Formats: sequence, structure tokens, C-alpha cells
Amino acid sequence: MIAIVVGVSVVLAGALFYWLLSSTDDRHESISIDGNDDFNSAHGVRQGSGTPQDPFVIEDITILEGEGFSIGNTDAHVVIRNLTVEALADSGSGVFVRYSENVHFEHLTVTNTSTGLYVDRAENCSFVGCIIDGVRSGQSVSLYSSLNCTLSDSWISNQTGINAGSVVLGHSIECRIVDVELTDCKYGIFITNSESCVISENSIHDSYHAISIDSSLNLTITRNNLSTNILSMGGYELRHYSTHTIAEDNSVNGLPLLYVNGASGVNIQNLLAGQLIAVNCSDFGIRDLSFDEGSHEPILLAYCCNGIVENISISGGTFDWTDYSSYYSYHSGVTTTDCNNIIITSCTISNVTSGIGLRGTNLQATWNNLTNNEYGIGGRGINLTISNNTLSHNREGISTSGGIHGSTDCVSILDNTISYGQVGIKVSEASNITVRGNKIMGNSIGAQVQGYYYRASNIVIHQNDFIENSYQVNVQAGNVSASWNTEYPVGGNYWSDYSGTDINQGANQTVPGSDGIGDSPYHVFTASLTFGDVDFWDEYPLMSPCTN
Repeated sequence: MIAIVVGVSVVLAGALFYWLLSSTDDRHESISIDGNDDFNSAHGVRQGSGTPQDPFVIEDITILEGEGFSIGNTDAHVVIRNLTVEALADSGSGVFVRYSENVHFEHLTVTNTSTGLYVDRAENCSFVGCIIDGVRSGQSVSLYSSLNCTLSDSWISNQTGINAGSVVLGHSIECRIVDVELTDCKYGIFITNSESCVISENSIHDSYHAISIDSSLNLTITRNNLSTNILSMGGYELRHYSTHTIAEDNSVNGLPLLYVNGASGVNIQNLLAGQLIAVNCSDFGIRDLSFDEGSHEPILLAYCCNGIVENISISGGTFDWTDYSSYYSYHSGVTTTDCNNIIITSCTISNVTSGIGLRGTNLQATWNNLTNNEYGIGGRGINLTISNNTLSHNREGISTSGGIHGSTDCVSILDNTISYGQVGIKVSEASNITVRGNKIMGNSIGAQVQGYYYRASNIVIHQNDFIENSYQVNVQAGNVSASWNTEYPVGGNYWSDYSGTDINQGANQTVPGSDGIGDSPYHVFTASLTFGDVDFWDEYPLMSPCTN
């Protein structure tokens, strides 16, 4: 009997505590503050006068539906504390801060909304202790065109939408993202067109990307823990890569992130590193490194010259190019950006999105082995040589492209073995391309040439073996100038489905006697265009394979 009374007392005490707690929780459909005059009790203000010493205080607010919480066009000092937004409707939004200064959030919780925290043109604002979970379509946190704003001590997780981002810092100056944990998000922290910002002590895991930098300057990146992710960099000038401070106390998969900037004559060999980024380096060697599952962009070279990358082993682990849903997880192997005189050789790369990316001038990829990647070797630039590589089970084995991406000219694709992929060799809107001595076998398409708005011109494809590809050749669009043979007696290509005879010889194949060249042309492809069909022919098809 006594036990029953005690139990009832505990239940009543718990109910009383819940009532007292909920009685302090002001519930709203939505709150919209537009200008300083809206700082009043109707909009949740409980105290304060809006000065630095006596800020307005909005606290203990719960919004369960509607358009969430928004504040704009204000410069009074305000503290917003213990705000919860949980909009269950598909259109339900989170928290918006626009054209405002001196706004400070403490303990913000946003769950199950279409967007999380969106900040636009804010100054001197802070967001501390945020929990943002289950954002369905937009970014969890967006800081745009802002100055001196801070996101810190926060947790972000479980983004469900296919386009859901994580933390985006765009066109902002002197902002900070510190001590934020991101997990199970499609994108981690993305910084674009920003300057003098700090990214520090963050933990990012189970996300497709960790930290991505684009066209930004003077960033400080320290003490971040990146698990199964990478730091990626992009831009269109050297300063977008070279002005940052990136410390070795950042870790990728538990190993140091090595950022080498402006070094000459350096030799990097047999090091344990989670990722290597070399910027503006010259006369260097990178050798004998291994990166296993989870190293999504282990080697990036930007604006480097006169170097060699040799004997690198990279495995992306579980990437599957036949599964289109995995394309959100971008993995690459060795990437060059605006480099000159670089050789990439004797590397083994598998299960990544892009195995070797050549971007620049006078670049070579030779004697490498690439297996089960979305793109084996991609080339964009001037004077590129791709030779003696073995590529198997890649969606596209060797791909070279120009067009809107920039000029691609003078590319030699020589003596490679490309097998069992979707496209063996692809040439798109590039010029002066030589494809010779390759064994192209068992692919869905052996060779593909494309010319859309930009011309694919002076493409010479000869002395290759096209063996049992489902479609030996595919030509797309009409802006293509391609030759499938050279002059007699060098001839054209070997085609496994060629059914002609070899009785005659000579330039016109009219002189009696065998010469190893078919007496009749091989019909390569008919391109169906709006103004009619265009036929491509190999005038001197070879009767037997010509590659070793």
C-alpha cells in the first residue's frame, strides 16, 4: 500500500513538473519580425530594450507549423534563446534572418522542416548550440553575404532530401564555423566566394563531402576531423588555392591532411597521410603512397609544374558506377588543375568517380591500371598524352573533352587496353586528337565522338583493335570531322565484325595479292542528323589484330 502511494506521488510530481515546464513554453504557428518596431510581446519578446547592455530577449518559443521564425531589417540587439521550430507540413520552413545585425541565437532546434537556418546579409550575428535535424530539401544552414557571423557548438544530421545540403557559407567575410558536428548529410561544409573565414574543430562523418572550397580567399582551416570524407578545392585563379592556412592538425580518416604550398624540389614518399594537396609546387616527386577505402580525393595538384606522381595505390572501396544513386558521393584519385609538365605513372586506382584527371598543359598519364571507376582517365587541356594504360570495367575508360569547359587540343591516346566498360574512348568537342594502337574490347560502345555546339575536328583514329564491342562506334551530332584510317599501306583499324575478304592489294585494292587490308571499306557508323544522314567509313580495314 505504501509502495502504491509513493508511486502515485511520483506520477503526480512528474505531471506537475511537466505542466510547469510546458507553461513556460510559448507556442506559435509562426513568428515574423520585420523591423525594430516588431520587438514586442506579440512577437515573443519577454524583456529588454534592444541595447548591447539590455538586449531584447525572446525565449522558450515553440513553433509547430506554418512558416517558422523569421527576423529581418533590424539592428537592435536581441537574444533568441531556446527556440524550437518543428514544421511537419511539406512546405514548413525553419529560421530566416535577413538584413539584420546583432542577432544572437542560443539553443536553436529545427527539425523536420524543408529548410533549416537561412541567414542572408547579416552582420555581427551568432548561432550557438543549434540542433538541426531532418531537413528535407534545402541547406541545413546557409550563411550568405554576411559579415562577422558565427555558427558554433552545434549538431546537424539526417538530411533526407535528394538536394539537401549541410552548411553553406557564400559570399561572406570574417565568418566562423566552429565545433559543429555533421553526420549523415549529403554535403558537409561548402564555402564559396568567401574571404577571411575560419573553419575549425568541426567533425564531419557519414557524408558524401566534408569541406568544399570554391573561389575563396584567406581561409583558416584547423583541427577538423573528417571521417570517410575529404577537403576539396576549386577556383579559377591561383590565389583561390594558395592563400589559405590549412594545418596538418586536420585529419582525414584519422591521418593528417598534408597541404604543401609553394614548395620547390620537395620529395614526398612513403608517408601516411589521409590526403595530399599540393599547390604552386615545382620540380617535385610524389611516390609510393597508398590510400584505401574512404579516401575520396587523396591527391590534388593545383598550379604545379615539372613533377612526377608515381606508384600510388587508391581504392574508393564500395563505389559502384552502375549505381546512379552513388554519384552524389564524389570520389577521385589523382587530380591535376592548371598544371604543366606532370607525369602520372604506375598508379593503381579503383572504385572512384574519376581515376586520373588531367587538366593543364603537357601532361602525361602512362602505365597506370584503372578498374571499376565511373571515369578512368579524363583529359582537358593542351598537349596531353594518355598511353600504355590498362582500363577495365569503367563507365568511360578514356575521355577527353573541351567545348564550354575550355580548349582541348593535341591529345594522343596511344597503346592502351580498354575493356568491359560502357564507353571505351570518348572524344567530345576537342580537336587534333590521335587515337592509335589501342585495344578496345567488350565495351557497350567502343569509341564515341561528339560534336555539338563546338566542333570535334581533326580526329584521327587508326591502327586500333575494336573487338566485340556491342556498338563498335557511336557518333553524336553533326559537328564532327573524323578519319578512321590513314593512307595506304598503314591502313585503318581492326574490326572484329568485319566480313570482307583480302584478295587484292594496293591503294585502290585492285592489284591481285593479299596485303592484310580488306578489299572493301568497313562501314563505321551512320549519324542521323536533321539535315540528313552522314556515313563514316574505314577505307582500309585490317584483317587481323594489330596490337600486342
